[in-house]
Amino acid sequence: HCAGVPHGRGEQSGEWRERGLLERTRIEGRKPPGLPGCVQEIRRRADLDFGGVSLVSITAYQRDDATEVFTQDAVKARIVDVNIVNGNRFFTQELQLLSQNDSRFSWIAGGFFMKGRAFYDPLGLAGAGTGGDLRIFGEVKTTSWSGFAQATYEITDTTKLTGGLRYSSDRRRMNGRMTLDGTELLTDNRSKRWSEPTWRLSLDHELSPDVLIYGSYNRRFKGGVFSPAQLGA
Repeated sequence: HCAGVPHGRGEQSGEWRERGLLERTRIEGRKPPGLPGCVQEIRRRADLDFGGVSLVSITAYQRDDATEVFTQDAVKARIVDVNIVNGNRFFTQELQLLSQNDSRFSWIAGGFFMKGRAFYDPLGLAGAGTGGDLRIFGEVKTTSWSGFAQATYEITDTTKLTGGLRYSSDRRRMNGRMTLDGTELLTDNRSKRWSEPTWRLSLDHELSPDVLIYGSYNRRFKGGVFSPAQLGA
């Protein structure tokens, strides 16, 4: 179970630890209520003011591990018993450069990086319904990065025009194998990269302090996925 978090409870442990005025770190461990396993997170944010321009650094690391044991058929006979040991490791880093002024023109630019790993060690199925002890060992590694920029211009005190561009690239690599009673049945190793530009353009107008109307055009991006639970698919 999570260090500092009582087993079987959903309490959180962690607080922002400040260094000076602009640098903060949060360390947290928790056990999600009603779910098996443990989630541990470290998040750090630093803000630097250069006079008219600010630099923001956001760093995070997350680790979670879980073990699930249950019977899929819900009967006493051993038809399909499931034993899943899985986990995730993710590191992210984002840098933002922001304008800090009172002019009608404001902007933000930056970059984002993520490196992660998700795995089964193993996903196990056993019983008469599987013909033996079937196990899937697999992991998916992800490397993602993007660069972005967005600007807003106040046409009037109540009307704003916003435009933004982003380029994203995701690469995923999967390594997996399936065994039955210790004999290897299948291996599945593959990788692929997905990359796309995206953008947004919007115009909003404030009719009153409580009413805002807007129109926008957006293009979004979502990379593909591999599933170790479906080797060969």
